[in-house]
Amino acid sequence: MKEIPADLVSTNPREIALVVLAHFLDPETDASRLLHDLLRRGGVRGADARLATDLALGVLRQRGRLDAALEPMARRPWKRTPPIVRDLLRLGAYQMLFLDRIPAHAAVNESVELARRWATPGHAALVNAILRWITRESPGPASASVPVNEKALPPQADWPRFYSHPPWLVQYFLEQYPAEPVAALLEWDNRTPALMLRANRLRTTPEQLAERLAGEGCEVARVGWPAPESLTVTGPVGDVASADWFLEGLATVQDGAAQLIARLLSPRPGERIVDWCAAPGGKSTHLAELSDDQAHILALDVDPQRLSQVAIQAERLGLRSVRTDLLRPERVEGLTREPADAVLVDAPCTGLGTIQRHPDIRWRRKLKDIERSTKLQSEILAAAARCVAPRGRLVYSTCTLGRAENERVVEQFLASHPEFERADPSGGSDPVVRPFLNARGELHTWPPQHGLDGFYAARLIRER
Repeated sequence: MKEIPADLVSTNPREIALVVLAHFLDPETDASRLLHDLLRRGGVRGADARLATDLALGVLRQRGRLDAALEPMARRPWKRTPPIVRDLLRLGAYQMLFLDRIPAHAAVNESVELARRWATPGHAALVNAILRWITRESPGPASASVPVNEKALPPQADWPRFYSHPPWLVQYFLEQYPAEPVAALLEWDNRTPALMLRANRLRTTPEQLAERLAGEGCEVARVGWPAPESLTVTGPVGDVASADWFLEGLATVQDGAAQLIARLLSPRPGERIVDWCAAPGGKSTHLAELSDDQAHILALDVDPQRLSQVAIQAERLGLRSVRTDLLRPERVEGLTREPADAVLVDAPCTGLGTIQRHPDIRWRRKLKDIERSTKLQSEILAAAARCVAPRGRLVYSTCTLGRAENERVVEQFLASHPEFERADPSGGSDPVVRPFLNARGELHTWPPQHGLDGFYAARLIRER
């Protein structure tokens, strides 16, 4: 049996999807980024690119439901079936159970051909037999997104299979939120996300960008929400990285919830601003745009390769106020001697609020990852706080859900740093973010309620 290389060059959408499925659990792999790289290397565009994307990310979303359907048909225990064979079966079954535009015989034949190339003749015969059995027994394509209806909800013990999430994650959410919102969240995670853009207000307006996108055949569903510079695109846009409007620096791909974070910091022209954990630069460049490119923004990160992306994005957007530097101890010491007016800590986290956009996260994360994240988040927040000037602002944000990485990190920080206080939510904050603030001034976005990624942020003031 051959090993599928992650750097494979292929023009076959199903093979591209198979490569993603074979490698998404690698510690250094991001499924969406790997998919993009494979499409670029193979020069795959248009309908084939959309099919590869649907297959790869769709199988990751519905992995739990697919395994529940396939496991009873396997000749040996499912976990003892070779991983490549399981991925081939998931890929074929997804096309038959969740897509209505692909004939069943095509799904079977293509899966068998891939099995002949990457597995053994015996495994190819197994793939053929199981998928043909599904063809005979399946009632037809199922909905990939089952609407939440309180009367129709299955028993909670069945939620991991029904909503295709690992049991520990379902339980983690249920321990912190009521059952109905959790069911809505799990269902939301299985939907195909819309593309959200942030118009570069220094080069265009959201309305002008929307008109241009519409002229290029894109369907713009919403303009100006949740932030004035936001656009939501639901129709096909092709390869964003090669689009003229992107190369001209007219917009950045960024979820609307992420667009609220820079506004919570309220950057102003002339201020010294530090963005910790800045790569790949979405929030650094937004801070520059909101301050009319007149602030002094230092983007820091520990990864030099990812940090280079910040400079690339700033140049593409025509921004001159963003500088980059490696986050290292001597740099921090220098910042404590010349503290900043505002510091953003967009902390590394488990990303549980972005599962819709990154379906592999649900399968990659473990409960122990939350404990590791909170320790690192607390260390980063404490270090960054040293670089905030008196009366300066400090924003802590994550793209995850759950108190452990959010409220508790801030509460523990405030308990050990009496010089900081929560900012008054009734004044001083950008009016755009106020609808998302609770009574304590914390920003929360709940994906099924707001139609955005799940973010948390707290704005703190250094009183002395």
